Formats: sequence, C-alpha cells, structure tokens
Amino acid sequence: MSQNSRKALIPDRVMIVGEEGIPRDILEAIEDHHLQIFLREPDPAQWPPEIRHLVAYLPQEERIRWQVANVIAGHGNLIGDSLEQWARAVWSELIEKEEVSSVGLDLILSEMGKYLERQVVQYLDLPPETPPPKPDP
Repeated sequence: MSQNSRKALIPDRVMIVGEEGIPRDILEAIEDHHLQIFLREPDPAQWPPEIRHLVAYLPQEERIRWQVANVIAGHGNLIGDSLEQWARAVWSELIEKEEVSSVGLDLILSEMGKYLERQVVQYLDLPPETPPPKPDP
C-alpha cells in the first residue's frame, strides 16, 4: 500500500472532480495513481510533474498559497545562513533556561514566528494587521 493511499481523501478535491471542476478530457488523461495523489496529497509540491498542471483547478486560496510558498522557497538562499544563525543562537540561549525549555517547542516556534512576521511587516512598511473587535460582554 502506497503512502498516498493511506492518506485521507481531501473533501474539496473530491468535489472538484465530482462536480467536473476539471474538464473531462484532462481528467481522463490522468493515470489512476496520479488522480489518487491529487485527491489525497494536500501539498502540490509533493505531486509528480505529470499532474502539477492541476494546481490551476484548486480553490483560489489554496492555489495562491502554493504560489507564495514557491516564491518564498525560491528566495530562501537569501536568508538561509542568517536565519539559521539567528535561530540557533535563540534556541541555544533559550534551552539553557530550564523554565523556558520546559514549555515546549510549539511555544518557542510560535514566538519566533511572530517576531519574524513583525520584522517582515516592518521591512515592507506594511500596516500591522488590526485585530478583530472584541464582542460586547
């Protein structure tokens, strides 16, 4: 049994196929095992080249997310070494603090991600995201 056949079906992808969101001639040209990959593998970067053209039929947000991820990865070498040094320095210092290291990786990664997000917003001179209003009590 292949790794993809163990993954759950992605409901949106089943709908795309079932509601003829992909033209019939294109769908009929796809081999069965490639169709199974399309229906089960969420990351188009993991798809074989033979079906990468199906990205065009994904919902807009999913399609744009994939495009953004590809552009970011294509420029990863610009920050790779610096980011690695920063991440290792932060990690090393935090791991030495017993209380901090006991909270777990998720919290540390979340805070690192928030910091990087603020830096990118600042570098691009973007307005910070306004938090949604709190509901009245």
